[in-house]
Amino acid sequence: MTTQDKAQQAEVFAQDWAEKGDEKQHTQSFWITFLRDVVGVCWEKSTMYC
Repeated sequence: MTTQDKAQQAEVFAQDWAEKGDEKQHTQSFWITFLRDVVGVCWEKSTMYC
């Protein structure tokens, strides 16, 4: 994932999460989505990064 890709994914992520209500209610899904979509961490694969 290039730096430009990460920036685009971060923008999409921010827009998606901008209207979520209670942060505590969505903490786990927030971090999983952030790490997967913005940072590129793959939980399913044997390698850490996609």
